[in-house]
Order: sequence, then C-alpha cells, then structure tokens
Amino acid sequence: MKRITILIFIVLAGAALLLSGCYGASHLKTSYLGTPGSISGTFDVVYYGARYKDDPSSVVVLDRAGDDYRILPRAPESYYRVEEGLGASEAAGKSEKFLKQHTYYNGLLYRSIYSLEGNIIGYEIRIDYELLTYPYRTPEVNYFIAEDGVVKFIVLEQSMNNSFRDIHQNSRFLRPQN
Repeated sequence: MKRITILIFIVLAGAALLLSGCYGASHLKTSYLGTPGSISGTFDVVYYGARYKDDPSSVVVLDRAGDDYRILPRAPESYYRVEEGLGASEAAGKSEKFLKQHTYYNGLLYRSIYSLEGNIIGYEIRIDYELLTYPYRTPEVNYFIAEDGVVKFIVLEQSMNNSFRDIHQNSRFLRPQN
C-alpha cells in the first residue's frame, strides 16, 4: 500500500511539472550587480506587477534588444507591459519611476541575467524592501528557457504575501498589547 501511494505521488508530481511547462526547462542564473552604472545598450523593458500600491511582486526586467533571447513573464498579459527600444539611461529612469510608486520603496537592487553560455542577456531591477516590511526582502524570480525558446520568468510572491500578512496581523510589535 505504501509503495502504491509513493508511486501515485511521483506520477502526480511529474504530471504537475509537465503541465506547468517547467519540466525539462533550462534554468538561467542571475547574480547581484553592484552598481547600475555598468548597464549599457538598448533594451526592451518589461514592467511586471504594480497591480496595486504595495504589490510585492513588482519587478522590472531590461531585456537586451537585438540578441537571440526574448524575456517575458509567464503570467497573464494584464500583469505586465513591455516598452521596446529604450536606451540604458532612459530604461533605468523609467524603471525607477515605476518601482518608486511602491508604498514600501527603500531603494533598488540590480541583478544580471545570464544565458546558458554565460553571457548577460538582461537585467532585473527589484525593490529593496525594509526587512520589517517583508522578511524575505524581495520576491523570488526564476528564469528558464521555455519550449518556444523564449526566456520566461516567474515571480514567486506567495511567501512574501503570507509574511506581510503575518507580520501585520500577528505581530505583537504592531498591535497594541492589552
């Protein structure tokens, strides 16, 4: 009976991965970029999130224009918009303006996105949240190459939303004590 349960679990888990489109996908690496001054070139800018004033999943991706990669979120089109052909300084300025709207904005964090060959194909810009606001500081963003060759990214915000709710609803520091 125990073996059948394990077998069923493995089959269901495999089916879930297959249906999610991530099965067999090539995941891409990212690394923190010290200063945005080294960003140059022309970019297609993907503005993701900001669906409400304190949306913790807000992220901007600068997709290097003219390379072999197209970076898009794996999300409904209503969750993002794309602006094409911006120079590095204009893209950085518009990205900052987009992210600065957030209620808990505390600065920006920059990450380089690498191809499987190790070349930089874009940049990710996130909000640097106060640690007490969101204990995980930023959403987790994963990049992978989908079946159609497009680089997709997924913003995992569930843990951040739960942490935010837990802090504000359950924290003894934020509620008056009786």
